[in-house]
Amino acid sequence: MRVFVSNTLYGTVERITGNVSIDDNGDRNADYSLLDMDPVTGEFEVVANYFGNTKRYEQVDGKSIRWAGGLDRAPPDTPKCGFDNSKCPPDKPFPEYGIVIIVLDTSS
Repeated sequence: MRVFVSNTLYGTVERITGNVSIDDNGDRNADYSLLDMDPVTGEFEVVANYFGNTKRYEQVDGKSIRWAGGLDRAPPDTPKCGFDNSKCPPDKPFPEYGIVIIVLDTSS
């Protein structure tokens, strides 16, 4: 174990699972593949890769992410009105009869 740690600390080595790189904190820099389901075949396919050692995101040529709802980009992190509709203004912020009462009240 000591040889493995000393050889991999702060560097990259080739292992059975591929390249393993360790950062300055001794944490492994992970690589990820982003999978997207083909709606026709139902099969998952790699559409992008993230390389932790170089902090690079690369899309696979000819592939793109199919976002929910047919969007051409990622949906917002928070819905427009919030998760409980608390961020949406009321349909009518001030009723018309309130304006009439204020006008009548100030004219006396």
